[in-house]
Amino acid sequence: MEGDYRDQVKYRILKRKSNLGYIGLKRKMTTNQDSLPEAATTIEPAEAAQPLPSGLRAIPGSIWALGFVSMFADISSEMIHSLLPVFLVSVLGASTLAVGLIEGIAESTALITKVFSGALSDYLGRRKFLTALGYGLAAFTKPLFPLAPSVGWVVTARFIDRIGKGIRGAPRDALVGDIAPAHLRGACYGLRQSLDTVGAFAGPLMATILMALTLDSFRTVFWIAVIPGFLSLALMIFVKEPETVRSADKPRSPIRGADLRQLGAAYWWLVLIAAVLTLARFSEAFLVLRAQNIGLPVALVGPATCTGGWLRDLDRKRCRAGSCHWCVAAYGWRGAVGSSHGADTRSARRFSD
Repeated sequence: MEGDYRDQVKYRILKRKSNLGYIGLKRKMTTNQDSLPEAATTIEPAEAAQPLPSGLRAIPGSIWALGFVSMFADISSEMIHSLLPVFLVSVLGASTLAVGLIEGIAESTALITKVFSGALSDYLGRRKFLTALGYGLAAFTKPLFPLAPSVGWVVTARFIDRIGKGIRGAPRDALVGDIAPAHLRGACYGLRQSLDTVGAFAGPLMATILMALTLDSFRTVFWIAVIPGFLSLALMIFVKEPETVRSADKPRSPIRGADLRQLGAAYWWLVLIAAVLTLARFSEAFLVLRAQNIGLPVALVGPATCTGGWLRDLDRKRCRAGSCHWCVAAYGWRGAVGSSHGADTRSARRFSD
């Protein structure tokens, strides 16, 4: 009994000492913690957001390069195309029907190729390559026009040239979207299209001046038009393509029955109306031939093509803007101009009879 009592006393003493040591340690930790400096609780004000750069200087250099590529390519093409109908008829002896067939084949080839080039650029992930390929085909076909001894050469050159136009169209626009900053995307597209329109306007004017200086030498003007064509291809060096992820999906046709069935009735009504109104569209080649037919000098047929191209670009841009009224007005203008040309022709024939 006495041993058990002693053991209990020792246990109580040890327990009291341990409790006192724990309390002291806790007090010491509390004292040290109180002596620490207080953490900063104030939050510095956020830096003021810097305004995003804007204006022409903020547009990337690659966009400017693409714009000048389009401008020089259009100068080269329009210098030739504005005089090509008269060259076919007066030099190579082609008929008006042949001119219409050539223009129809050329434009339809460009439109059909454009449908599939965009899907191919998404699959390959190399938009610059396809864009350069398109401009390269156009540049290397330009010497065929001054060398052409027959209509067949012109058909071949126009066909390959329009294939190049179809190949480069969609990848070039997609490349602009990849390069352009998000807040300047509209300005980048507008700059490239504006320089393209400058080329379409300047080409026929340059052809007019050169025809006057060379005494209506078609082949000389065509040779000079080769220079801006190759210059546009050389400027592609300054276009820097951003890295894009190659699509893992297999390339597929952009026109599929399943997709067409998902389009609503309103879309097909719009397509039907546009198709009917498009019947009034005629090639600028007939405008050039009509100008020559009523006695306009060959050196002055360029401004007629220049005006027609400017109106074409105007109504195309308005239609892209999504205004139904502008689309109807544009196609109505084409129909009215076409009707007036037909009426003038009939009046001239009655007068000559």
